[in-house]
Amino acid sequence: MIDEIPFNPYTLTFNSHDVEAKFQNYYFSSTIRPMRIGILLFTFAFAIFGVLDYYIAPEAAQWVWMIRYLIVCPLAILIYILSFVPSFRDWWQLAMAILVLAASFGVIAMVALAEPPGSYLYYAGLMMVLFSTFLFLRFVWATLCSWAVVFAYNLAVAIFTNMQPKFMVNNNFFLTFFCISIMFVSYQLDRSNRRAFYIEDDLRQARDRAENLANEMKLLSARDGLTGVANRRMFDEFLEKEWRRNMRTQTPLSLIMFDIDFFKRYNDGYGHQAGDECLKAVAGVIKNLPRRPGDLSARYGGEEFAIILSGTDHNNSMKIAENVRHGVEGLNLLHEYSQAAHCVTISIGVAAMIPTRRDNVGHLIERADEALYEAKRKGRNRVEPYRSPLEKRPS
Repeated sequence: MIDEIPFNPYTLTFNSHDVEAKFQNYYFSSTIRPMRIGILLFTFAFAIFGVLDYYIAPEAAQWVWMIRYLIVCPLAILIYILSFVPSFRDWWQLAMAILVLAASFGVIAMVALAEPPGSYLYYAGLMMVLFSTFLFLRFVWATLCSWAVVFAYNLAVAIFTNMQPKFMVNNNFFLTFFCISIMFVSYQLDRSNRRAFYIEDDLRQARDRAENLANEMKLLSARDGLTGVANRRMFDEFLEKEWRRNMRTQTPLSLIMFDIDFFKRYNDGYGHQAGDECLKAVAGVIKNLPRRPGDLSARYGGEEFAIILSGTDHNNSMKIAENVRHGVEGLNLLHEYSQAAHCVTISIGVAAMIPTRRDNVGHLIERADEALYEAKRKGRNRVEPYRSPLEKRPS
């Protein structure tokens, strides 16, 4: 409901300065293009009517043309040019008010300069200029400008003309009615614009909150709840995506797989809580690795972890794997039930491939898993690369 929107109903400004500033930017951005078109049309109409000045008020045509072509039209063109300056948005309502007042006072001067019946025709022109106020101006400026024009008209007519009182009353009746109409229309327009902005802004914020929540949920669903690294589902999706990408670029894709040595004994000996803390500590080592867009650290399952290294060849993958092994060993987590060392250690298998259409992701996983098995077979707490069957044969 409009009553729930926090703005001042008299000045039509939002109670919050931040919301008001956002509305000013919104309103300027959404209206500046039609406003520029309006200025051009206004300038054209104001200028083209100068052709009639010679017939309406030949005795004052020179002065009327000066008002049209030396004051009002140049001012309108100047404001049109300034509308392309970024800082103009802070002053555009004032600038448009100045233009409306200049045009109105110019027409009032024409009324004072021209002899009847020409002055009556300029009075009609004044009504047209007033009509533009609620097109160019919002409520407060439109109200101030319209009543300023009425005051200036009466002052000029009283000082410079001999208009009969009955015509003064008649003209003021129409001017007053026109001003009240302008106030009502501009108030409703301003009110509707603010209401539309507030509802749209509220919906946009709700949409942003929903998107952020969805992203958070997506992120949580892709993370392992205990360790904070990517989970198995995220690992499978990411590896498949990187496989396709490296196939296109024909660059190597490496996979490091490792698990904690004698973790079941650790879990049984120190308890499940200590086991969970151990898993988190090991995951912390791979979370702190320098990461590129194509890299991912994940919990593969149980005490087994994996690291995807996109665009990384075999030699560099081996260096990274050794750094991980050294990092876990450097945690110095006591493991008196291990046969590999007196602290928690890991066994690592490394495989690297340049993806081709003949291969698939499963082959890379199989190779890394085979290398991991070899590391365990050779005594654990070590890094082993994948070796093809030919490489495994004794010479």
